[in-house]
Amino acid sequence: MGRMKQFTFMLSLVPIFTFFCRGAIASNVLWVDVLTLRPSQFSVGLREVAAKQEKLEELDKDEQRDYLLDHPVPVVIGPCRILHMLDRHHLSRALWQAGIGKIPISIEQDWSSLDEIEFWSRMKNNKWVYLYDQLGVGPHNPSLLPENVATIADDPYRSLAWSVREEGGFEKVPELFAEFAWANFFRSRIRPWNNDQGYRKAVKRGLELADSDEASYLPGYLH
Repeated sequence: MGRMKQFTFMLSLVPIFTFFCRGAIASNVLWVDVLTLRPSQFSVGLREVAAKQEKLEELDKDEQRDYLLDHPVPVVIGPCRILHMLDRHHLSRALWQAGIGKIPISIEQDWSSLDEIEFWSRMKNNKWVYLYDQLGVGPHNPSLLPENVATIADDPYRSLAWSVREEGGFEKVPELFAEFAWANFFRSRIRPWNNDQGYRKAVKRGLELADSDEASYLPGYLH
């Protein structure tokens, strides 16, 4: 059986797999190769990725498995049965960098019967795709999205947003791509840096800006 046919067959077994494993693991979860997942954004913050990689590498195999089962990648099955990620881009990239090949997914929608135009229309209407690149430029055509997390770009300001949130500058919210709003807010107000000292200064400035009225419209604003 060819690889694509085998993968399609595995996806067809998801309802059966879910029924027999219910109670043992989260329902509707299937393990796949991390590089089969298509990103729904152009970039990640590689500092955040490095932190997640370090955390994963501190866990033993059983702990890694339990952690990943608690953090499955939500996906939409698109045309040609491509698996489009909705979240967990940083975790997926960290897994790949750590040499961990498999990741669990949870299937949110099966839109494989749609054509490309209708599929991307639905993705945009649901705000399930972020079409601005690592420079904040866009929106771009979805066809230009990276093929997998190995080729995803680094946005230093997305790392900055993560660091500011980690230090209490704003709250984590369930809204997809929320931290890109903060990244773009900082991008227009904080000059680029070229070393760790410059990054620490940028984080300090980011915390000041996150506490200002200027940031009041952003998701997770605390004041």
